[in-house]
Amino acid sequence: MELEERLRYTDVTMKEFTMSEYMNEQEIRGRGRRIRGKIQEEIGKLTNNKTEQLEGKVEQAKGKASEKIGKLRRQVKERS
Repeated sequence: MELEERLRYTDVTMKEFTMSEYMNEQEIRGRGRRIRGKIQEEIGKLTNNKTEQLEGKVEQAKGKASEKIGKLRRQVKERS
């Protein structure tokens, strides 16, 4: 199984096991993206590949932003 397939598999399985009424889909996708980014960053460190490390950090930031947006949407929905 290639790295990309493993990362996609991690995202899907994570979604299945962590989905709850307390987290919406966007929050879960953001968390998966953050995890993928961390894995990518660590692979970059192990292989001494600065580009891979940077791409991992960018992926983590995108995931964090997605989680925040999901959390805000959930809070707005709960208050309505």
